[in-house]
Amino acid sequence: MSKDTIIISAFPACGKTWCVENLKDKFDMSDSDSSNFSWVYNKTEDGTTVKERNPEFPKNYIDHIKSLIGEKDFIFVSSHDVVRNTLKENELPYFLVYPDNTSDNKCLWTQRMTGRGSPNSMINFVMGNWDNFIEDMKIESFPFHYVLGKDGNSLSLNETVLNDIRYTYEQIKKNNLWNDGHIVVIPKNPTEPWNKE
Repeated sequence: MSKDTIIISAFPACGKTWCVENLKDKFDMSDSDSSNFSWVYNKTEDGTTVKERNPEFPKNYIDHIKSLIGEKDFIFVSSHDVVRNTLKENELPYFLVYPDNTSDNKCLWTQRMTGRGSPNSMINFVMGNWDNFIEDMKIESFPFHYVLGKDGNSLSLNETVLNDIRYTYEQIKKNNLWNDGHIVVIPKNPTEPWNKE
């Protein structure tokens, strides 16, 4: 039987990998890392390996995501703007998960990325662009949003957040709101009424 798959585009260090590793008995998930599709490694004549941008990206990544639809409960994907734009171009509805833009969260995310062993270059890139990345996400109207750490929301993806996203997804389908252009506020408790801004 085909699954009703939900695509979640999540900011770095939101807990995608943790969910896949720790909630596998609850959900069938894929952590689809875009770096496996955006780079190719070629050997030069002298045997040196050179890392280059894959000319097939992001089409190859979107094709991979499409291949998982119906197979997984949740597909976690990159939050890079090129990926988000391509999801929209392909009319693939998704939830966008990112932290609330506060100085406390910025410190917390720095600690998370350091603790998980992210390269310094990646940490510096994300922290140096923190405000721009999050503010760009906030103004997007195509995806449905879950802001970590806002209004009592969790600070990480976890079982409760995924259940809330699933509940909201069902409400969106029931009310045919995929193309409505509204941001959906995820309920803190699935028994509470849901709202849209």
